[in-house]
Amino acid sequence: MQVVLSARPLDWTEIDLRNATDSERQEYLSQTIEADRARNFELAAGQLLRVTLIRLRDDEWHMLWSTHHLLIDGWSWAGDLQ
Repeated sequence: MQVVLSARPLDWTEIDLRNATDSERQEYLSQTIEADRARNFELAAGQLLRVTLIRLRDDEWHMLWSTHHLLIDGWSWAGDLQ
């Protein structure tokens, strides 16, 4: 049996680091990635995906896209993601 919940808002965060130094950008990026890895998904709330978009420079962005493993299987996510 499968339960399909109504649409949930996407957990979307935007961060602007254009005014930071290169070393500050790298440190913040590393800390953000580490914190995201440690963060659990709220399955009861239907949250299985989150995105953090980090603007490093006027023409440079870093997107951190995290999904619960329930979304990634042979049918839903084909191919090698490396």
